[in-house]
Amino acid sequence: GGGLVYDHGKAAGLTRITQSLDCLEFDLPAPGVVVHGDVCVRFFWFEEHLDLPPQAVAEVGLGGRSIRYGRIVGSVLFFVTFNTAFHSRRISFTREEIDGVHNRPANHFSLNFEIDICVCRDPLDRLDEDAEAYEHDVIDRINKIVDQDLVAGTRTYY
Repeated sequence: GGGLVYDHGKAAGLTRITQSLDCLEFDLPAPGVVVHGDVCVRFFWFEEHLDLPPQAVAEVGLGGRSIRYGRIVGSVLFFVTFNTAFHSRRISFTREEIDGVHNRPANHFSLNFEIDICVCRDPLDRLDEDAEAYEHDVIDRINKIVDQDLVAGTRTYY
């Protein structure tokens, strides 16, 4: 097995989070990231400012606890997991449901800290087909999504 690692910073640039920000939002460009089944979204922090080219490639460390861009290493800040079969367009995670946040003091993450993940509906209606046929079909289906002007995805962080 393997997994898809998507770095929004490649497409949208990285915004450093400070305590003064009440809300931070990232929109993934169309066609976004197609996911199905179990999904883990990890958020990393870096001691130093990142100025990466769009083609930068990252390596995720064992267990997803770190991420490396060349000599720059970031540590996992927090993460959320979900299964696409159990959610529709919006998934909300309260402070108590976010790994790495629920047990931190309020001066690290406010008591009303939450994550909202907004996604488009699953466009792939034949997920039970074999993997090879699925791979050949994904590009055509993603193009149809873009043609229908559906939102590719939004991540909102409070």
